[in-house]
Amino acid sequence: MKYYKMMYNGQHNDVDNWINCIKPDIKNNDKYALLESKPITNWQTPSFEIDKDDGKILTDLISNVYNWRIVSPKFINLMQDLIKDCVQYLDVEIKSQEINYYDCKI
Repeated sequence: MKYYKMMYNGQHNDVDNWINCIKPDIKNNDKYALLESKPITNWQTPSFEIDKDDGKILTDLISNVYNWRIVSPKFINLMQDLIKDCVQYLDVEIKSQEINYYDCKI
Protein backbone atom coordinates (compact mmCIF):
# COMPACT_ATOMS: atom_id res chain seq x y z
CA MET A 1 0.00 0.00 0.00
CA LYS A 2 1.24 3.49 -0.84
CA TYR A 3 1.08 6.27 1.74
CA TYR A 4 0.76 9.96 0.96
CA LYS A 5 0.96 12.81 3.43
CA MET A 6 -1.74 15.47 3.05
CA MET A 7 -0.72 18.81 4.50
CA TYR A 8 -0.84 22.54 4.10
CA ASN A 9 2.27 24.33 2.96
CA GLY A 10 2.56 27.10 5.55
CA GLN A 11 5.35 28.79 3.60
CA HIS A 12 2.91 30.64 1.34
CA ASN A 13 2.32 34.31 2.10
CA ASP A 14 -1.43 33.84 1.73
CA VAL A 15 -1.78 31.10 4.40
CA ASP A 16 -3.64 33.51 6.71
CA ASN A 17 -6.16 34.18 3.96
CA TRP A 18 -7.43 30.59 3.53
CA ILE A 19 -11.09 29.89 4.22
CA ASN A 20 -12.12 27.63 7.11
CA CYS A 21 -15.46 25.87 7.59
CA ILE A 22 -17.58 26.85 10.56
CA LYS A 23 -21.09 26.18 11.90
CA PRO A 24 -21.21 22.50 11.01
CA ASP A 25 -24.47 20.60 10.77
CA ILE A 26 -23.35 16.97 10.58
CA LYS A 27 -26.91 15.60 10.66
CA ASN A 28 -26.99 12.16 12.32
CA ASN A 29 -23.47 11.24 11.21
CA ASP A 30 -21.01 10.07 13.81
CA LYS A 31 -18.16 12.58 13.77
CA TYR A 32 -15.71 9.73 14.44
CA ALA A 33 -17.02 7.37 11.74
CA LEU A 34 -14.54 8.78 9.25
CA LEU A 35 -11.70 7.47 11.40
CA GLU A 36 -12.89 3.87 11.25
CA SER A 37 -11.51 1.62 8.55
CA LYS A 38 -14.82 0.44 7.15
CA PRO A 39 -17.08 1.90 4.43
CA ILE A 40 -19.87 4.26 5.42
CA THR A 41 -23.26 3.21 4.04
CA ASN A 42 -25.69 5.57 5.78
CA TRP A 43 -24.08 8.97 5.16
CA GLN A 44 -26.30 12.04 5.43
CA THR A 45 -24.83 15.04 3.63
CA PRO A 46 -23.47 17.41 6.29
CA SER A 47 -23.28 21.14 5.70
CA PHE A 48 -20.75 23.76 6.68
CA GLU A 49 -20.61 27.51 6.30
CA ILE A 50 -17.44 29.29 5.34
CA ASP A 51 -15.88 31.84 7.65
CA LYS A 52 -15.54 34.83 5.32
CA ASP A 53 -13.97 36.89 8.11
CA ASP A 54 -11.16 34.37 8.40
CA GLY A 55 -10.10 34.26 4.77
CA LYS A 56 -11.00 34.60 1.12
CA ILE A 57 -9.10 31.77 -0.61
CA LEU A 58 -10.93 28.46 -1.01
CA THR A 59 -8.28 25.71 -1.13
CA ASP A 60 -8.45 22.09 -2.29
CA LEU A 61 -8.28 20.83 1.31
CA ILE A 62 -10.54 22.83 3.64
CA SER A 63 -9.94 23.10 7.36
CA ASN A 64 -12.86 22.35 9.70
CA VAL A 65 -13.53 21.71 13.39
CA TYR A 66 -13.75 17.91 12.96
CA ASN A 67 -10.48 17.59 11.03
CA TRP A 68 -12.36 15.85 8.24
CA ARG A 69 -10.57 15.80 4.90
CA ILE A 70 -12.92 18.04 2.94
CA VAL A 71 -11.53 18.10 -0.58
CA SER A 72 -12.33 19.71 -3.91
CA PRO A 73 -13.11 18.03 -7.24
CA LYS A 74 -9.64 19.16 -8.37
CA PHE A 75 -8.09 17.12 -5.56
CA ILE A 76 -10.14 14.09 -6.57
CA ASN A 77 -9.02 14.39 -10.19
CA LEU A 78 -5.36 14.76 -9.24
CA MET A 79 -5.40 11.81 -6.86
CA GLN A 80 -7.75 9.41 -8.65
CA ASP A 81 -5.04 7.19 -10.14
CA LEU A 82 -3.03 7.13 -6.91
CA ILE A 83 -5.64 6.41 -4.26
CA LYS A 84 -8.84 5.41 -6.07
CA ASP A 85 -8.94 1.88 -4.61
CA CYS A 86 -8.63 2.92 -0.98
CA VAL A 87 -10.85 6.03 -0.76
CA GLN A 88 -14.53 6.66 -0.25
CA TYR A 89 -15.71 10.15 -1.21
CA LEU A 90 -18.77 11.38 0.68
CA ASP A 91 -20.84 14.44 -0.22
CA VAL A 92 -20.35 17.57 1.87
CA GLU A 93 -22.25 20.82 1.36
CA ILE A 94 -20.30 24.05 1.68
CA LYS A 95 -22.99 26.72 1.80
CA SER A 96 -22.74 29.65 -0.62
CA GLN A 97 -20.28 27.77 -2.86
CA GLU A 98 -21.03 26.66 -6.39
CA ILE A 99 -18.47 23.83 -6.33
CA ASN A 100 -19.33 20.55 -4.63
CA TYR A 101 -16.85 19.37 -2.02
CA TYR A 102 -16.40 15.87 -0.64
CA ASP A 103 -15.13 14.22 2.48
CA CYS A 104 -12.24 11.94 1.68
CA LYS A 105 -12.46 8.81 3.84
CA ILE A 106 -9.26 6.83 3.54
